[in-house]
Amino acid sequence: MHRHEDERCRTDGKEVRAPKKQKLDGGFLLETEAYKHPGDKPYVCKTCLKPFSQYGNLRAHERTRTGDTPYVYHTCLKPFSQYGNLRAHERTHTGDKPYVCKTCLKHFARSDVLKKHERTHSGDRRALS
Repeated sequence: MHRHEDERCRTDGKEVRAPKKQKLDGGFLLETEAYKHPGDKPYVCKTCLKPFSQYGNLRAHERTRTGDTPYVYHTCLKPFSQYGNLRAHERTHTGDKPYVCKTCLKHFARSDVLKKHERTHSGDRRALS
């Protein structure tokens, strides 16, 4: 995102982000609320009141609460609530390992597993858990 140094809130003078276009459920493109302060979380879960900075993150959170699983892997028909989890699962079928350790060149299917592995090279004790 490109920000200019002179973009300031007219009310409090703090730096703000330019508004973004956002696609919502009905297929309409709406402009998010006028300029936002970095760190603002205007989207709130109606069930647990957890705040989110992006509408899409709120929607993903709501799916975990409702059990909605709109993403289904075509081969094994396993359902997922988030598209990223479907993509990660797909790699278990394809064998694709796009994440590579820069130290030993070992390949991984998931970025979180790569990060844990990389700590073994640094001697970080968190790698053992």
